[in-house]
Amino acid sequence: MPRSLDEMSDASSVSKKQIGKNYRFLSRELKIKLRPTSPSDYIPRFASKLGLSGEVQAKAIEIVRNAKESGVLNGKGPTGVA
Repeated sequence: MPRSLDEMSDASSVSKKQIGKNYRFLSRELKIKLRPTSPSDYIPRFASKLGLSGEVQAKAIEIVRNAKESGVLNGKGPTGVA
């Protein structure tokens, strides 16, 4: 489940800058290629917190997929889009 730097920072009282730096260091040292998070990764979590149905989740994922295909999401943060 993806977590934002803000969430990690709030939970750990470590700065976002330090978390990002350590994340990049670990992924480089361990040679881990992680894909960037997608808005679709956040939709189930947000929908659950909002008490939305599976039908609404599916529609939201469809909207994100269509927006991605049309290039509308370029440069946008995944949590904001979700």
